Amino acid sequence: MRLAFISTYPPQECGIANFTRDLVDAILSNSKDIDIFVFAPTDSYINLDFNYEKSFLIYPGRDNYIDIADTINSLEIDCISLQHEYGLFSGNDGDDILYLLDRLNVPVVTTLHTILTEPTESQKSILKEIGNLSEYLVVMTPSGIRLLRDIYRIDKGKIRFIYHGIPNLSPTLSKEEMKEKLGIPDDTFILSTFGLLSEGKGIEYVLWALPKVLEEFNVKYLIIGRTHPKVVRNEGEKYREKLLNIVSELGLEDNVIFVNRYLTQEEIINYLEMTDIYITPYLNPQQITSGTLSYAIGLGKVVISTPYIYAKDMLSNGRGFLCRFRDPDSIGDIILHILRNPDELDRTREKILNLREEMSWSNVGARYIKLFQEVTASELYMHKGLSRVVYYTS
Repeated sequence: MRLAFISTYPPQECGIANFTRDLVDAILSNSKDIDIFVFAPTDSYINLDFNYEKSFLIYPGRDNYIDIADTINSLEIDCISLQHEYGLFSGNDGDDILYLLDRLNVPVVTTLHTILTEPTESQKSILKEIGNLSEYLVVMTPSGIRLLRDIYRIDKGKIRFIYHGIPNLSPTLSKEEMKEKLGIPDDTFILSTFGLLSEGKGIEYVLWALPKVLEEFNVKYLIIGRTHPKVVRNEGEKYREKLLNIVSELGLEDNVIFVNRYLTQEEIINYLEMTDIYITPYLNPQQITSGTLSYAIGLGKVVISTPYIYAKDMLSNGRGFLCRFRDPDSIGDIILHILRNPDELDRTREKILNLREEMSWSNVGARYIKLFQEVTASELYMHKGLSRVVYYTS
């Protein structure tokens, strides 16, 4: 089987690029009979971390997207995996991707990284058209099925639920070794948030919650990750400077650590291993997926999160704690509750770990392969009246 991925890809710095790399690796680990090509949208020249002869760049502009469709059609690709988020592609709300899809004579399976609960007419129209031009739409949370059906009027039969994958990696440094490396005393509780920084992360609300917690417990809060490259390009380090000012105003210099780097997967795992409580205080209630939250769950971390869609689904049934949006008191009260009740910390961790196997990249990769096989081996691909060649992988 020959697969093409349309997505950002490392060294591009974004969560979807990392997701695609991990999915590609998981698919190749599951089957040796799959040949993969990568087509990455970009506004500048880069060398993708992939086989040079099988990686292509998609530059902005409708004509460039149409040319890429012609290239894909010429490569005898059997199925395409499109990773969709409005901001990845050029045009109005990324609508240039529609011209590429419409010109293809290859079936498409689209993974949705954003499903807005209150889309504009343009955004709604684009997603509905992507649904029309795709054999299946993959969502990473059960709520995504309901949203596609109720808001976008997409047939439930076209929708498949597959978890966001999590790495099956062990830390290379123990919790104690990481603390020693960073000069943190053993008896310190570690809170952390990681990912590319931007205004919507809501980290300031955790900072405002810390003084209440510090009255009772010795904690350090790690803010891990550099500022998102697009944010730096448009706004500079405005958000990071805002956070630094809050730290200074509240006298938290000894309790907050900024790790201002783009971390490798190994480094992320080591920092999470050291973490007692992971926090995602994000401000967008419509957020439908989070790779950082998935990583934390995969390592059995107890999580406090605002109730955006993905967090509500993943932390239900006692698998985590939900705080109110933009509410430092709510965050502080939950941190204190957890630290005062270590038995509950352990119970919550056990429930989280029950998800680990199902969310492993190995299982996720196998489910995607099965879906690609289903597309190429069926009569589903009807909207252009093209015959399909049947391929199977071992």
